[in-house]
Amino acid sequence: MDPNTFPTKGNLILAKNSLALSRQGYELMDKKRNILIREMMNLVDQAKDIQGQIDETFRTAYEALQKANMEMGIAFVDQISHTVPVENSIRIKTRSVMGTEIPLVEYDKSGNVPTYAYYSTKMSLDEAKAAFEKVKELTIRLSMVENSAYRLASNIKKTQKRANALKNITIPGSVTKIGEDAFSYCQNLKKATLHEGVKKISKDAFSNTALEEITIPSTVTKLGKNAFRWDSTEKSSLKKVVIRSKNIKKWGTMVFGATRDDLVIYVPQSKKAEYEKILRSTNGLDFHAKIVGKKW
Repeated sequence: MDPNTFPTKGNLILAKNSLALSRQGYELMDKKRNILIREMMNLVDQAKDIQGQIDETFRTAYEALQKANMEMGIAFVDQISHTVPVENSIRIKTRSVMGTEIPLVEYDKSGNVPTYAYYSTKMSLDEAKAAFEKVKELTIRLSMVENSAYRLASNIKKTQKRANALKNITIPGSVTKIGEDAFSYCQNLKKATLHEGVKKISKDAFSNTALEEITIPSTVTKLGKNAFRWDSTEKSSLKKVVIRSKNIKKWGTMVFGATRDDLVIYVPQSKKAEYEKILRSTNGLDFHAKIVGKKW
């Protein structure tokens, strides 16, 4: 909302309606993301299981094929292999998971009849054929599962970007705790205003954001691990941090992590020595911020 908007009752109602709609939209995006993640994790587990079955079945199939080659001759087995028809029993359809189209592969096994005579072959060839048929079926299932997981992962990434498209936020004093990962990976978030009343900034609350400045209110008593850290090889975008609190009792490790060389952290003059010692000992070797004491 435009900060220059006149504070009338009508504008207040419009702002409330807009906020309610925004919250509803965010909740829907968050639910969609969670459902897609659960579905993807289930597919990943299936893929691991199928891959294990394929590896085991391949070993069995090649052992049977090797036995058939020894009993019947490689040339004869090769001749039989040319009688196998082209596979045309696979049908690919799609199903939808929260708007994401994923493949649904149907495979008709009724046409898997031998193309050779039983009287001129050995049982080892039958065993090899059955094993390779199973490998084919498992491979079809694996391709469906892996393709579905890839499509879901792609949609999760898009949903994450939409859900995390925040550019600026204001935390009112009525909120005493900013939870874990509350705004983590909101990579468009450049401005966060925290009002007096906030007491705890939890682990990873603002990690991996584009914040350039942040003021930590005087009411804050706890700063969680990685609260403002940037995880990638790049350094944090923070240029200015103002810590007004004189009563921070608990500091997590790597609150800021690797920082820009021009980052300035302003702290209460009476706490400068204490806070500087904590910050430099808990933020790693790439913490290059300048600590400046201020009277307030």
